[in-house]
Amino acid sequence: NEISGYTKDVPYGVSYDANGWYTMVDDDSSATTPEVRTDAAGYDAITSVMSSSAFADGPNPILLSDLLEKDYFVQSEWIKYVGLFMNREKTVDDYSKNVRERWVCHSTAANKIGQKKKMLRASFYNVTYDSWTGDAEDATLKGWQVRKCDHTTNHNRHCELITAAGGIPAMADVSRLPASKKKRDGYTYQGLTAAEMMPFLEDVDVIIVGSTFCDGNTVKGDYGATVSGAECEAGWKAVLQSITSSDVAKRAPALDPDFYQVYDTGRITDPLGTTDFNNGAHMEPDVVLEDHIKTMYPSVNMAHEFVWLRNMMTEGAGMLHKCADDAAKIGCSETSAVLAAQCSDASVLHTIKGDACIDPAVVVPGAPSASTTPTPSAAPATRASTLLSLLATTALAFLAARA
Repeated sequence: NEISGYTKDVPYGVSYDANGWYTMVDDDSSATTPEVRTDAAGYDAITSVMSSSAFADGPNPILLSDLLEKDYFVQSEWIKYVGLFMNREKTVDDYSKNVRERWVCHSTAANKIGQKKKMLRASFYNVTYDSWTGDAEDATLKGWQVRKCDHTTNHNRHCELITAAGGIPAMADVSRLPASKKKRDGYTYQGLTAAEMMPFLEDVDVIIVGSTFCDGNTVKGDYGATVSGAECEAGWKAVLQSITSSDVAKRAPALDPDFYQVYDTGRITDPLGTTDFNNGAHMEPDVVLEDHIKTMYPSVNMAHEFVWLRNMMTEGAGMLHKCADDAAKIGCSETSAVLAAQCSDASVLHTIKGDACIDPAVVVPGAPSASTTPTPSAAPATRASTLLSLLATTALAFLAARA
């Protein structure tokens, strides 16, 4: 749209320098192709203001602090803040209430399952990222990273989500991780090798890998190197194979070749190689919950189809697959021109992905559900909302950069 005056003539690509810093560049010079983002001067003004304290020197940016919240639902309520700027407070509030009702209903159903499964949310970094503060403690080390459940931190939202999905957060007990790899914050373990992870993984049923990002540096040690989707996926498959023990007795259930329950959040990606999970999932936490429930207890709501979670071993991995090369590849990204055309078309509405909640009263532990009775005020799964389309487009500008 052209409401703000900062939504045109800016490219949807990036250019890396030798240090890994990037700037916006024109990756589609066609004068007839609509572009998303701002004009160059406007974008530079906004980013310079956002990265400094001199807010009075430029446009007034809308700052979102949703990532500081400690659970997914409260995180989603920042949509109310965005709605305020569009005079849609009532509509957004009603939507948020429906999301909450579906969340509670789905969670109640999942927690009726008697045999609880254990889920791990972890990250893996293929290179070390030096500290930007000069303090070595702020560096991100190559290897696996696990954050212990701690209700005082924003990372606890993953533990809260797993519990709401009827699972047991593996991060609640990190006693099998080496204490030498714990940072001074008291809850982050990083730089973990495959051998150090194996004892911790032995009884984990489902693994969620936070991001399967790839770039020239992570794959080839060169920020400017070109990396294909196939190279990115192969790299991630190798990472998973490194934590697959040849000793079946020590192999985590999630890594069993007959089971393979290892997921990333890359089912939907954008042209920059980042996951839509960092944008859309924050608006629909009930759907995030449904995705997580399905990985552990598919019988709770068999009708649900995955929206953000993707099985890394059977469906794909990495963020660099292009739909232009393989449209059938799960997690492939569209070109900037395709997305820009969609954002410029007011008839393209955001479809709410939440499923009508099942009736918890008919859930039999370990058996398929016999009913799909929706809660009275739950919104139908196919309801479309122009408001959410606007909010999704708006949120992209603020959230994608923080992925």
